Amino acid sequence: MADPEMLARVCALVNMRNRADNPNDNALNMAVQSTNVAAKINGLSDKEASDILLKMAGDGPSREQVLLGLLFHFLTKPSEYQKWLNHMTVLSPDQWYTVLCHMNMVLIELYPKLQEVARDQIIVFFREGIKMNIPKIDNVIMNLVRCLNGSGDWQSKLRTSSGLTSLLLENEPWVASLKPGALLAQVSIATFAHLIIDLGNAPVNEPLKQNMVNLVVYLIRLRPQDAQMLGRDLGLILLRLSKIAQISALWKEYVSEPNKFHLNTFDELFFRSVHPQFHQNRVAPEIARKVEFMLLHVKQPQLEKYFEWFSNAYLRDPDASSMRAELIRYILYFTVKDMNLIVESRVHLINLLLVSAAVGAEQQWCKMVLWMDWMFYEPSVPYYAIEPIIALIRFYLNLHHPFANSILEFVCKTVPVLHPPLAESMKKAINQAMRPIADCYQGSLVTILENSRLDKTIREEVRKLWKDFVRSDEGPTASEVKSEDVKEKPVKSSSSSAIQSNSGSNTAQTSSGTSAAPVEKSRSGSFSIVMNPQLKPGHSLESAASRKAAKLETENPANWKEEKPAARSTGAAFSNVHPSGGVKMEQFGLDEEMMDDESSDEVEQEREKQRREQELAQAIEGLRGEWRDIVEGMRENFKSAELDMYEKSEGVQKILQKLLDDDSDVDDDVIENLAQALLVLIGPVTLSIEGANEGDSLVVAFESKDTTDQFFNHSLFVIFRNLCFTAENEPIQRTIVSLIASMRDRDETITYLLLVFMKSGIESQMKVDANAIYKEIADCCGKNEIDMLCEDLAYISVEDFQLFGYLVPYVLDQFQAQINPDLIGAICKGIDGAQLHDLVGEIAIENVTIFRKDSMSAMITASLDWETTSQWIFWQLVNAEGVPIDWIAPSIPKLSAEKHREALTNILLLLRRMDRDPSMSLMRYILARQPSKDDRFTVNAIKILIDDVDIANKVAEHIGGLIRKTISAGDILMPQGTANSTSTSLRDMSRKTGRAGSASHMKLPLEQVLAHMENFTNLCLTKGKKMAEQFLAKHYIQDAIAAAKSFEKAAPLRNRYQQLFTVIEILNDEKDNATGTSRTLRGNRYFRFLFLHFSLR
Repeated sequence: MADPEMLARVCALVNMRNRADNPNDNALNMAVQSTNVAAKINGLSDKEASDILLKMAGDGPSREQVLLGLLFHFLTKPSEYQKWLNHMTVLSPDQWYTVLCHMNMVLIELYPKLQEVARDQIIVFFREGIKMNIPKIDNVIMNLVRCLNGSGDWQSKLRTSSGLTSLLLENEPWVASLKPGALLAQVSIATFAHLIIDLGNAPVNEPLKQNMVNLVVYLIRLRPQDAQMLGRDLGLILLRLSKIAQISALWKEYVSEPNKFHLNTFDELFFRSVHPQFHQNRVAPEIARKVEFMLLHVKQPQLEKYFEWFSNAYLRDPDASSMRAELIRYILYFTVKDMNLIVESRVHLINLLLVSAAVGAEQQWCKMVLWMDWMFYEPSVPYYAIEPIIALIRFYLNLHHPFANSILEFVCKTVPVLHPPLAESMKKAINQAMRPIADCYQGSLVTILENSRLDKTIREEVRKLWKDFVRSDEGPTASEVKSEDVKEKPVKSSSSSAIQSNSGSNTAQTSSGTSAAPVEKSRSGSFSIVMNPQLKPGHSLESAASRKAAKLETENPANWKEEKPAARSTGAAFSNVHPSGGVKMEQFGLDEEMMDDESSDEVEQEREKQRREQELAQAIEGLRGEWRDIVEGMRENFKSAELDMYEKSEGVQKILQKLLDDDSDVDDDVIENLAQALLVLIGPVTLSIEGANEGDSLVVAFESKDTTDQFFNHSLFVIFRNLCFTAENEPIQRTIVSLIASMRDRDETITYLLLVFMKSGIESQMKVDANAIYKEIADCCGKNEIDMLCEDLAYISVEDFQLFGYLVPYVLDQFQAQINPDLIGAICKGIDGAQLHDLVGEIAIENVTIFRKDSMSAMITASLDWETTSQWIFWQLVNAEGVPIDWIAPSIPKLSAEKHREALTNILLLLRRMDRDPSMSLMRYILARQPSKDDRFTVNAIKILIDDVDIANKVAEHIGGLIRKTISAGDILMPQGTANSTSTSLRDMSRKTGRAGSASHMKLPLEQVLAHMENFTNLCLTKGKKMAEQFLAKHYIQDAIAAAKSFEKAAPLRNRYQQLFTVIEILNDEKDNATGTSRTLRGNRYFRFLFLHFSLR
């Protein structure tokens, strides 16, 4: 610890919580150098002191130390600042470069703990530096502006802000003379813009707030090219401050005269990327370091604890609202060499920032900065800046789906109203942004955007917004669910719904004032954004019921683990700026009637009705004679409001009877037109049972016999009954199959409803061969049976995930002979935890069998391309069924340690649970992996097996036997270039392991076995249990290694694997010594062993 005098000097510069604490090294160094300077010049005149300092300084390090000491005196002695400034001037022949470096160090390393006097002196230094026109001082001033986005007392921030504001406003010629692209202008505009919001409307802060507004406008007008380097962030700033008169005037100039600000069109203000250096400097250095640490070194669940500390340290002041948004933008553009290292932690950290925001405008502003790069996407926006929000939505769908609803609802409602003239450009941009996401997520994207956990209204809005990536409302097809076809469906225009205004007030804040976690919570600092001028003021965007549901849903973070009906999100606070209409600053929104948009819904319903009528007319037009009369009669009867479902079913039965009577005269055209007409006439299958609510799963219908009977009253099931109860190979059955296939071509729900019917509707009445019936329909559709089944399952997992879980055991039972990797992949992709639990139960009671030995290797190979979650579910099913390890063993040599970690991890777990002795073939497959320092699977597998004392002896016997077999066969050396290489590709390894893939066909050289055994000695010896030593001491291993060492053809391997041979020799000596049959070893056994082990590594 420093002596008291030195400690007092340090405390003059920085605050120390406890004088017993060790002082900061940089502060201590400054104090030491200041002592040296003071000792030399105390009592001397200024001229004499300068001469002494010049002699002390010399060149190089000495000059730097003297200047550091002088800077300390300047910062801690304000009354004598001119004296110390003069001394620094004398010692700065390098144009103040050294002093500026020292000042940067102070700002980056010490600023959060600086005494208030020192902070004031920094402003003085910059004021004097500008007068002296010190080169590049603007970069150091920029770092001081950055420090305002850090920790510290709020009043101290305001004091520093006031000094900086005055400094820049007083030196307009100097600011104008800065080189183009100076970061000072960009960072100042962004920082003071959010401080304007954070200051609020307190009269005491009004002078400072006005100065900040003047500075932001002044910088934008004076240095428009620098301001444009903020890209779309400048647009965000102008939107957020648009309620201020000066900013409104500036906005109107951007709209009407973009050339004045070096823009060709107004659109460029938003469709321009942010300069990369700005992202690196948008938060204080201390915060940047903390964020980097959390992203790179902290994983869940520790991240929540670190964030709690971080939030208490940096997000407690009035600027916390803006800091959350700045941090989100910073994290989105934070990069490391390997972005895979921070994928998960980025999502978790953004989630913590988002959910800790207060209800209202603050949380909505955080959503705005998240979506900004989407709404104004252009090709230079990096993938890593747009992907986290999709990962967030996926995260929320599993954890707390109402928040996923609110995030998607926000963007759907913001795009049309943010700035109406740019609405179409934003729609195009947001679809362009989705393309790289679709390329990465592929088929799983549709399961996110159309997940059944999303509100139906939200899904409809999503379908309108992302027209190329989801199914259209006109009737999805199976191909649209697949990723390769997802970009080919048209969609209707975006909604014109507006977003709620809530600028300046936090009406949704909880009474306790705590940061309750939140579906719809947002903490507000007022902000305003461009809004549609046609909206009426004074109305609330959301219904009262929706707001109440949202509040109840989100009041407590503990509720996040419970699935509840999704709450509607609150809107953002927007104000309107329109080129033709000027600027409107009042709060406004929509009342409940406008929010529901009843007139729009009625128009849409009328259009849908007209479309269906047109389809029906076309179908009737294609029919001739008696068929036309029958269908026209049905159309007239079905128009009656009094007609119940039973009477409709009788009409459908008449058509089926007519098909039976005239089977020989029914051609394909009749079937096609009948299918189209029936789909229109009978309408969609809905959950029309008592007590059911809109959005309930169809599973509700099967809770009792009465509800099941009600559900199956629908006319569609008349067709299914006739199909299932008709004897196989009868002509009428083939005709009904053709009819259903034609209906399925137009509406893919038909076949999954057939599965529902066969499972639940008639299983108690008659055993149905679901496989045969489904195959006939698939053949008639021109599809592979399993491909069509996978399409149906993919569709159900999106539309009704509870029904998906209800059908999976039935599908696996009925289609057991046809189970293939595609089917299992579709199941693993769509199943959730509760459904997996039920499926494991079905496997346990032997109702379902999934895996077969002949297809296991193909199943594992296919699973390697699945998402991690799907792979883990697959291996859970493997465990549940108790698949023998011998079925899996042929895949072991084919797996890459780098790419296939999920599979290798689960195989190790299977080995851990194995309850029988390993076979020779299993050990051969384990040792057949290419030896590599980066691949520890073989070592881990052997170690797991030998942990069981009973199994260890068998493992030693097998490995010893394999070594002897390689010697007998003369297979000594590995092919050149394979030693210590990484795992080869699946195709190459399949070729190497033989055409049949059996263990007996694999060539296993002696060198390969010895390489694995040496890796084993490197990693497993000298552990607490001594299991490795016991294993290597077994006579099977000892004798085999000795035979290999003495084998003449293996001579090249003796030096290469000297460590292995030496370890075996030592263990053999120890064994002989223990039985008294050998000489006594010199020295301590473990000393000798450890010395050898670490000296040879």
